[in-house]
Amino acid sequence: MSEKPAKGGVIVLAHGVVKALALLVGGPTAVLGLMALVGLVTDNIWARLGVALVVAVAAPLFLADRLLPKDDPSKGRGIPSDVFAVTWVGLGVVMLLLAGPIVGAEGQRLVNDGLPRIGGVVFALSGEIDYGDESEPLEDEIDGGVATDVDAAAGNTDDGGTVPDASVADAGAADADTEHEAPTASSEDLTPAELFERWSGSVVSVRVGSGGGTGFIIDADGTIATNQHVTNGAAAIQVKLVDGTWATRVELLYENEEVDIALLKIEADADLHPVVLGEADAVQVGERAISI
Repeated sequence: MSEKPAKGGVIVLAHGVVKALALLVGGPTAVLGLMALVGLVTDNIWARLGVALVVAVAAPLFLADRLLPKDDPSKGRGIPSDVFAVTWVGLGVVMLLLAGPIVGAEGQRLVNDGLPRIGGVVFALSGEIDYGDESEPLEDEIDGGVATDVDAAAGNTDDGGTVPDASVADAGAADADTEHEAPTASSEDLTPAELFERWSGSVVSVRVGSGGGTGFIIDADGTIATNQHVTNGAAAIQVKLVDGTWATRVELLYENEEVDIALLKIEADADLHPVVLGEADAVQVGERAISI
């Protein structure tokens, strides 16, 4: 006879624990998912947050009111909290499963709003960004970390195409996804290792969804040159600097599919190290060039 109350108590306790977890996890997840939807209309953080909170509270309240017994509301004790838990978890799961890119874009907006930690969590939940080891410096991501001689006359790229004879200043013709050229004036005086040490700090990793590429900083204002096929109109872009830190704000300035060039603008806590661009008109066929 005493086992039934004990079992009943365990069930009640388990129900309470599950409900508490659902409310604690489902609530923020639902709000972030709703903020992502509102973000399709406005980037204002207060508008996104305000509308999301109203909907997150009003929707389950409406459902709970419909489910409560009309003759004796006291019989529906526990129904409101159950409805809140189920609604919030349901909203969060649906948003994460069906709207990954939209949620990823919300992560970028939160980063731009000065909330990089929350934005990073949203990115991770959306599955749009593969962060890897954020403490790992970018040098390990650069193929081999060495510099190689290239034929300035041919200008061959990794995909078999050719580019005009130009220095890195001709960003529209360079393959920023894999390389950038050091000024030819210094290539005769410095070894490949010395050139790599000097200019590798200008290289950044560009993350878009589960893919990405590399780019390089071209001015002190945080402008980055990369490839259009890397960004491809993405709403959520992350930029990792050589020291392993992430840019706090990323803006897509320009894309040109025809010449496969894209320009980004970033803000970062770390110091930026732009490359010294060469003079495209001064490059001559047969000159030695170094690519990193």
